[in-house]
Amino acid sequence: MGKVYIINGSPKIKKDNNSQYFIDEFLKLLEDTNLQIEQTIISRGYYEDIYPKLMESDIIIFTAPLYVDSIPSHLLSFMIGLERYIKQSRASEDISTKVYAIFNCGFFEGYQNRIALDIMRNFCHKVGFTWRFGIGIGAGEFMGPSKNIPLKSKGKEDTFNALLELKKDIVNNSLDIKNNIYTSPKMPRFIFQLAGNIGWIKQAKSNRVSIRGIYAKPYVKKL
Repeated sequence: MGKVYIINGSPKIKKDNNSQYFIDEFLKLLEDTNLQIEQTIISRGYYEDIYPKLMESDIIIFTAPLYVDSIPSHLLSFMIGLERYIKQSRASEDISTKVYAIFNCGFFEGYQNRIALDIMRNFCHKVGFTWRFGIGIGAGEFMGPSKNIPLKSKGKEDTFNALLELKKDIVNNSLDIKNNIYTSPKMPRFIFQLAGNIGWIKQAKSNRVSIRGIYAKPYVKKL
């Protein structure tokens, strides 16, 4: 049916990152397809062996966490290198690759990923890829660590449905224009904030940082 290459752009190269969680959940949805799927997690370093595989793929799916309303710097470096490779190999003359993206963020609202997805869309237009759409997932720090809660559960079902739409778009070889999909967990926002604050305090204590130290502003100039 087609070759799919999934890029995990998380700076956390171990497989316990949130991006890998969404990849694993998506792969479960693809188990009943005939797609040839390959995936890799990139880190700072040599990428040249990956670029040819991408150019041979029918579909590329980029996944990454949001970093300062943008894409992690090492993933941007990877994309710059890919653009250079395409130009040098003149592969842009017959590119038919479709691109999707799955970004998650620590903010509660999934639409906070919109700028990063716009960057990915503009990149595709520049190098000749066909941009399909992206999924922006909010509360990534809840979604990933709560693996014991099924993605089809009520609290996470919007993200499950978004991944299902991605699967349908790939399997049906859709060409109609689709907008990005943004999801947030079905819970009161204040509960997410409360859990986040507890998590920050716990993490600070484990690193010998006091609660007062969390609010420290060492680089603020005193008037």
